[in-house]
Amino acid sequence: MTRKSYAGKVTISRISPNNTIHIQIEDSKSGIIFVRAEMRPEDFGKALTGLSYQDCMFELYKIESVGKTREVKVEFVPFEDYHTADEVIEMLESFEVNGWEARKADIGNYHKRAKVNGVSGYNVTFIRFVDKEE
Repeated sequence: MTRKSYAGKVTISRISPNNTIHIQIEDSKSGIIFVRAEMRPEDFGKALTGLSYQDCMFELYKIESVGKTREVKVEFVPFEDYHTADEVIEMLESFEVNGWEARKADIGNYHKRAKVNGVSGYNVTFIRFVDKEE
């Protein structure tokens, strides 16, 4: 198995209400946070001072996109009347080709509302992650 190295950023913070330490790692190339970990302050202190294998809880996100380049585009999506969430998802599917994924919250967002050639709709942001050579 070949190992790959990636540039990234680490953020460590303390969340006051439950007094836990939160650690997140962001991939610099794709801009995604792909690991979020949470641990008790005493366990974090032990790990920080060299006592390995301390307990934590963690979540992984979009690990298939790590090391890829984020591409963003905005497209006008015609949208006349009220639709259910399922209808919105179905409507956006025709735009979600070649790896593009719509930011579904743009539909219904007043700030994204637009009119093109007399047709009402929304300017929807689409994102995809692609392999690109440096």
